[in-house]
Amino acid sequence: DEDSLSLVPEVAHASLLVNELYLRSDDECLWEVDETGVEQISSDTILHEASKLALATRSVVWARLRPKGSSEGPFIFVMNSQLSGCRIEAELFLPQLGDERRRQAARAVDLFASRAGNDLGILVGDFGATAGPMAADDLEAAQAPLDALRDLGWSLAYNEAQAGATSLFGYLADYMATSREVQTRVETMKTANVVGEPEVSEPLSDHNAVKVAFPIREALESERSETCKGSLEALPAVGFGTQFLPEDLSERIPDQAEYLRKAAEVTEAAVQAALGCGIRLFEVGNRHMNQQSVGRALEQALKSGAVKREELFVCGRISKCKDREQVCQEVEMMLRELRLDFVDLLCADIPPEQLPAAWPWLEEVLREGR
Repeated sequence: DEDSLSLVPEVAHASLLVNELYLRSDDECLWEVDETGVEQISSDTILHEASKLALATRSVVWARLRPKGSSEGPFIFVMNSQLSGCRIEAELFLPQLGDERRRQAARAVDLFASRAGNDLGILVGDFGATAGPMAADDLEAAQAPLDALRDLGWSLAYNEAQAGATSLFGYLADYMATSREVQTRVETMKTANVVGEPEVSEPLSDHNAVKVAFPIREALESERSETCKGSLEALPAVGFGTQFLPEDLSERIPDQAEYLRKAAEVTEAAVQAALGCGIRLFEVGNRHMNQQSVGRALEQALKSGAVKREELFVCGRISKCKDREQVCQEVEMMLRELRLDFVDLLCADIPPEQLPAAWPWLEEVLREGR
């Protein structure tokens, strides 16, 4: 309604869908607003070319809260969203819906990471049911945002056994996830006429409300969950870039075969010299013509015992990420040429606008330990 919309900056009007956050205004409220904002998390995708029907805009509204009278925190970062997954989107967009829902959850987590520091993150909203019509058509798409949140180290505050059904169709669709695991007390408040349950005399919504309570300070003092295994405690201060350029040769070599032979020879010698000087961080890339030579030099050093694998930090760049298959092919080629089982850091050397679509495939590589 216009009264509510008037409270939101006009520049954000085009980004909003149905997301709202409220803070109690009485004296019993212990929190005050430090900062607020809204970010679009959905892709600009056309669902139906003939009618130019677009994927409905999905956004995250967020508020950073602090204890009243404190400028130092501790802070909590609360986000609310409704993810893609309505029936018409499922019908027109089903093959890509799982990836889109996963990306939206990941973008919400990225928003938290970019703004919140060590705050406690809380994400609430309608994530869509993991049972019912969409789950029957594509269970993976239905569960995608929940899987993404778990993969990124977030925890669900409750499950269907604790909260029951929240949507009027009789499914749990409304969730809460936190950046750190918390011990919760959960209470479902009957605010909607849910199929299979006694009717409410005065329904307030088409969803039941879920009330979740947990000790904030205890959660803020707990250690942040690790988002990936094997995280490094320290990064080598000095690294060695391995891209070979024509000017690396002392003379011009017109014969292509001889040029490639010389480039391989110089590369191997340079990597061996770097290892001998104590260098342990190496940057490689599939675009580099000499990546196989780097692999031979590293393999020789590892086999001879001159260096251990755990002492190395290999940063690999891939430059083709148009789909999942291409990402897998790029990673497999890199590992094959380097003669390694994994790289320590994988970089997508692609235009920034292509990264959101590629991110879930890069996450798969991480989970596979490559």
